[in-house]
Amino acid sequence: MAAAWCVTACVHASALLRPAADDASPPWRHGLFLGINLLFAGLYTWRPWWLPYAFALLAAQQIWSHGHDLAAAHAAGIWDVSSLVVLLSIPLFAWVAWVARRPRR
Repeated sequence: MAAAWCVTACVHASALLRPAADDASPPWRHGLFLGINLLFAGLYTWRPWWLPYAFALLAAQQIWSHGHDLAAAHAAGIWDVSSLVVLLSIPLFAWVAWVARRPRR
């Protein structure tokens, strides 16, 4: 799972270094999510007992943001593949966060 977080960090790093003309996200947002993705790569490796709760906060933000993007794309008659992938992967990441967490000491 940490590798998936690293891949998404690379996507944000690429967007930060070489922004696309049609990218609606400002560079600071890509920088923020680059850091967040690297943080979660570490958390999914370390697996603290509170990982599911931290992921729940991120998941709520992602559902709001990517859900809105997906609905807007659908209304415009286009596919937002990245938002679809993010939204469909949230249950898997939540499940792994729950079952892989270390017990509370």
